[in-house]
Amino acid sequence: MTIALQYDKIEEHRRDAQAKGATVESFGKADGRHIAPFLVTNADHSMAIIQDETFGPELAVIAVADEQEAVRQANDSRFGLSAYIFTGNSRRGRRIARQLATGTAVINDVIIQYGFASLPFGGFGDSGLGKLHGREGLLSFSRQQAVVEGRINLPLEIWWFDFSQKTYGLMRRFVRFWYG
Repeated sequence: MTIALQYDKIEEHRRDAQAKGATVESFGKADGRHIAPFLVTNADHSMAIIQDETFGPELAVIAVADEQEAVRQANDSRFGLSAYIFTGNSRRGRRIARQLATGTAVINDVIIQYGFASLPFGGFGDSGLGKLHGREGLLSFSRQQAVVEGRINLPLEIWWFDFSQKTYGLMRRFVRFWYG
């Protein structure tokens, strides 16, 4: 890790998960700020590894009863940058992806979405600072404003209340003339 605070955050996630009953399996040795990838099983939503964004070599696994529970737990987060769905059924993968509150969803691959400059990249909730890439990314650098100007300069706003009986009669005649 190039930033000491990031190294500390990842190590805190590992310690917190172990203290709360998760199983942590490391795939290598730590050396200085090098963190070997590690797998956390028996994870739950009380753990920092589930509640925080990490951007480190860690993978936490939560066992779920079914697809609906998986979607519910995945959406039970204040973050929503990307989701990665692995399945042998592409229709099921698309169905799950549509239910996830994330900026991108990738089926049977990882991180590939960032390589497509034509796709908007950004998250929901506390993830990200807007969008990168694509039309949406370009629009994020602009200030959008809607401006409306009346085309007919009438002496009074005939569609505002409270209007007179004379105005009401004129409006009825106009509508009858215009629409039959």
